[in-house]
Amino acid sequence: MIDSGEKKLKVSNLFFYLSYFMIVFETYFGNVVFINDIKDFFSIFEIILIIMCIFLQINRIKKKELIILIGVAAVSITSYIFSKNSNILFILLFFISSKDLDLKRFIRKDITIKSFFLVLVFVFLALGLTENNVAYRQNEQVRYTFGFNSPNTIGAICLGLCIEIAYLKDGKIKWRDSLIFIFLAYIIYKFSASRAATYCLFVLAMSPLFNKKIYFKKILPYIMLILTVISMVLILMYGKGGQLIEKIDVALSSRIKCGYNFYYNYKINLFGNYFIESKKWLGYANTLDNAYLDLLIHHGILMYIIVLFIDVRNMKINIEMKRNSVIFLIFLFHLYGFMERAPYNVVYNVLWMCNSPNFFNMIGGKIEKESINNNANI
Repeated sequence: MIDSGEKKLKVSNLFFYLSYFMIVFETYFGNVVFINDIKDFFSIFEIILIIMCIFLQINRIKKKELIILIGVAAVSITSYIFSKNSNILFILLFFISSKDLDLKRFIRKDITIKSFFLVLVFVFLALGLTENNVAYRQNEQVRYTFGFNSPNTIGAICLGLCIEIAYLKDGKIKWRDSLIFIFLAYIIYKFSASRAATYCLFVLAMSPLFNKKIYFKKILPYIMLILTVISMVLILMYGKGGQLIEKIDVALSSRIKCGYNFYYNYKINLFGNYFIESKKWLGYANTLDNAYLDLLIHHGILMYIIVLFIDVRNMKINIEMKRNSVIFLIFLFHLYGFMERAPYNVVYNVLWMCNSPNFFNMIGGKIEKESINNNANI
């Protein structure tokens, strides 16, 4: 007979899956005519489900954990009220709720469902239920949105799926896998010109070269902080650094200029800012794509500190467990975050949830070795 604890866990997992895949569904099909009209309903129901999921796990959460979670929740909700953006709120809620999840089973389901949804995206395009808008770079390079809000979304989806596949392989990437990643990078660049996703897919394809050792282990836990400092230095030097900064800005598709505009227009405060980004399909678009600047300016200093703390601890835990493959994949997402916000969106980056169990064990004063090949390398 199944006891009440097991029943609660099963119901909790059901709510988790429902909430998560509703968010994925909304991301993939939010621009489809008959779905766009009910997006607000989706958002409300997603939050209710994930909160119910956490509530059912209360009896499995220790007092020390609960105190910390209440503090995190208070900051997250306050930041959401100021920023009107739920991305970080959702990623923290899913991080908390995935502490008892069968993660590899979840990722297998995630890959299957996302791949099916991606096929449906192209079916809806063919049926005319959504629009394949065209964007242009300043060099007149054509970029297709494939029914999403931005040409970069298809790149974020494909990169996220490839990283999930690499995670399931425990880093045992073969050269034939690398050829598939390179081909996918070529397709993405040719039709959507998503540079960040293209670069990261090429780095992922080269992963068999790094199958012996992870370097700079003392520095790696602070990669998010390092990239934040670099981002801040670049925007503070904008207009003062001469041709070098201008050339870097061109290579980063005006991301330094955009970061500079948002920094000086909104400043950095404790709980973040609400702002509306402009997206112009022809010419200059004023969007804050750098994930670290977005965290600071959009979501605030307190939210940034919480995310940084979790990020540093996760990286240290993986280094201690010698999970070289996971370290590499997290590092790759950090590089992606230098140009895109996708690493802090639960739809594109499920690696956040993959470290939740050991993070909570760390709070409780222990780290349990997972029943995986801890020496798995990329």
